[in-house]
Amino acid sequence: MQSLHPCRNTPLALVTLLAAQLFVQASTAPNAQIDRAIREALDELVNARIDPRALAASIELPYPVPAVTAPLGEVEAKLKAAAQKKVNTTQSATTAEIERDAIERYPLYKTGDTVALTLRRGFVVKGTLRTVAPSYIIVGSRRYAKVDLTDETRCALDASINQAKRERYIRNKMLLREDRRQEAERLAASGLASKIYLAHGYMRYKDSWRPARPLFNRYLAAKRKRLRSELRQKVENELYPQFGYRRQSGRWVYPTQPTAREQTGAFDIFADPDPDPPPAVEKEQEAEPEAPPAPAKTPRARDTVLDALKKQGAVEHVPPAE
Repeated sequence: MQSLHPCRNTPLALVTLLAAQLFVQASTAPNAQIDRAIREALDELVNARIDPRALAASIELPYPVPAVTAPLGEVEAKLKAAAQKKVNTTQSATTAEIERDAIERYPLYKTGDTVALTLRRGFVVKGTLRTVAPSYIIVGSRRYAKVDLTDETRCALDASINQAKRERYIRNKMLLREDRRQEAERLAASGLASKIYLAHGYMRYKDSWRPARPLFNRYLAAKRKRLRSELRQKVENELYPQFGYRRQSGRWVYPTQPTAREQTGAFDIFADPDPDPPPAVEKEQEAEPEAPPAPAKTPRARDTVLDALKKQGAVEHVPPAE
């Protein structure tokens, strides 16, 4: 007859897998139920306590958090254009205005002009400029050496010095104007950045603009995970007893939970599933205990009774006592 033992008709790997699956199903059924109940209870509590809309508002985000609608470089270009447009509406000196200021600051005199020239000694010479020579000038009827004039006065009388002074003044003024314009654009961009970047799905995080929705989802998940961890102990204490668990050695144990030997897998998968029952052992029939013998009457007591009966005529013959 062919053997029906599974290990003699099934490959070893399959037998091992089937045995392990049966063991897991038998031992984890209560655990699966309580785990699902705990998970559902925690989900309900966390959903009630954490409102995504309120969480987004706490970090100045709209809800739903917008998705990215344009590449980061394109958004940066839009922000720069918006800042420039805002700065251009403000009043700033034009190049022509700066040039006029340079002429007023550094005038160039010519012969025939009425002038007021300052000497190094502090005297002011007033009159009509008559002559401008390489080493002297004539104002009115008096002659003055150029070395006696101040630098500002010589600039007003020397075309080459005057031109250099004007150019330097214009250049410095334009550089200052550009610095101020850039600072104004930076401030304008700073005020417009959050609105423009967020409109295209970006938020500020660790000194850079990053996609807002993934960051918010990660933040929301972290808050939910932290709250679940805080509530888990309370939920377990309430639900485990309802499912028949008891606390033992610091852990929840189900009454029908497999033994430690079964949990570690220490069982013989090759054992005969239907072993022959052990032979019956015939027990020797125990003899019933004998009744204790009745106590024997003493001859004196018997004789006393018979003598009384004889006297009354109740008995005539009495058998001898044994």
